[in-house]
Amino acid sequence: MDPLYIVELDVTVAKDSDLDPPEIYPRLVDHARKWLSRDIAEDGPDLTVSGQADLPARRGPHEFVRSVRWSVTTTSRLRVLHCSMRQPIEDGHGAQFVCEFTIFQSDEGAALRVELGRESFDGLMSPVSVQFVRRPGLLSSALRDPDLRLSYQHQTVDARYEWINPRQAQIVPEVLAVKKRLPILLVEGGDEHAKELGQAAANQMSGLAQVLLVDRRAQAQIAQYLESIDAPLPSNGARLIWPTLETRHPEFWDLGRTEKIVSTLMKIVAPVSVAARGFNRLRHLAAEDARRERDEAFEKALDEAAASGDAGAEVEVLRTQLRGLQNENEEWVEEVDRLTQANDALAGLEHQLAYWKAEAARAYEAVGGRNAVDWSQAPELEADDLTEFATFLTTASGEAIVFTAAAHRAWRKSGYPHVEAMADSLMRLAQAAAEWRRGGCDTGMRMKEWFKHRFELNYSSEDEPLVLQKKHLFDHDGTTLSREPHLKLDDHVKPNEVGRVYFALDAENARFVVDHVGLKLYGI
Repeated sequence: MDPLYIVELDVTVAKDSDLDPPEIYPRLVDHARKWLSRDIAEDGPDLTVSGQADLPARRGPHEFVRSVRWSVTTTSRLRVLHCSMRQPIEDGHGAQFVCEFTIFQSDEGAALRVELGRESFDGLMSPVSVQFVRRPGLLSSALRDPDLRLSYQHQTVDARYEWINPRQAQIVPEVLAVKKRLPILLVEGGDEHAKELGQAAANQMSGLAQVLLVDRRAQAQIAQYLESIDAPLPSNGARLIWPTLETRHPEFWDLGRTEKIVSTLMKIVAPVSVAARGFNRLRHLAAEDARRERDEAFEKALDEAAASGDAGAEVEVLRTQLRGLQNENEEWVEEVDRLTQANDALAGLEHQLAYWKAEAARAYEAVGGRNAVDWSQAPELEADDLTEFATFLTTASGEAIVFTAAAHRAWRKSGYPHVEAMADSLMRLAQAAAEWRRGGCDTGMRMKEWFKHRFELNYSSEDEPLVLQKKHLFDHDGTTLSREPHLKLDDHVKPNEVGRVYFALDAENARFVVDHVGLKLYGI
């Protein structure tokens, strides 16, 4: 499985609840059963014993089958349910969406772990749409249960945002300084869209991040501290504060783009959750305790058989032990296969990990001093005139992005209908250009992954047809550059909707030089 998301939370009895602590496990199992059977009339699978089932399901007009397999481990010390659910991804060309969850309870406490991922058995290489990476329904059910309290490192997880007012502002630096915490999304509470974004982010990011709405009076009290960690809260914006304060903290502008911001947050934080929680310690504890109890029973039975002088009984005990070991071996072979696949998938995160390490190591300052840029002040992009919008981007980025006369002409003639989408892409490209410059033109990872991971842009460094048609070179400021690098806004649409931005990576001057804004340069 290619892991995309992992949440692991401690579960205790909520304050003022009459639920007995030993009842946490069956309560969570019941939530799981109801969630798995949400599309069928029957009560759903019996999750008290190991088994498997194919469950009919529906998403809108799309009918499919969920393949579910689960194992139950019960010892004198603990109870564990591990379940794997697979279903086809709509228009996924055979790829499957996978949800694995583990419900655990021992004498020391209870926990719930949920993993989401993607699996392909035919070598298909294609990303999963972000719509499949959202808060799982099982976690939603557990969060809504008034008798349960879910937490991470003693931080309550309840799918709600918190307000920070002047009286609470003094604790913000203390909270942010704690390293064993969830990432925290600070939202400029004075914005009209703050509550909508806060609720959406708190819902979808449950167990991945906490959300704090900071009112404008409190902002003034913590502004100096946020500046000291290079994480000022942008006007009418938000910022994600990582537990490691030395790294770069992503910022978000225009809070009215709720769905887009939450989607980007999920893409940023979910891969980090995989690296942080990749090992399923709950299953390991269950396997260890089951093995210990089985070995104790074996030793006792063997001693009793030997004491009775019954050789046949001894042989039968040994056979029973052998069968148990054979079953365990088969389980571990499956686990090795699963871990091998997970290891292959995690290898793909290597460049992302290198990027964040590099960010933390250099904790760079902006060239020429750091000046906060309010990107939300950008003028609207006009359908036939790039001038005002391009001027703003060039100025705001400190000339890390510039536009040629050809780019202006191309936009004026293009007739590209999705003006807002183009404006959003150019805005993100300008932000990427500024960051590329601040980082010394070194992203620490592949450019394609960097653009996608950091700025949600669909970038390609190569365009063979453009080169074959000799349309890739252009002159700017006395230098010949290549505009083969480009952003793809749309594909497989009408010819007048195939949006493209062609630009050069001018490393010598640490800038992006945009030479074409509009439609694809060929084949339409």
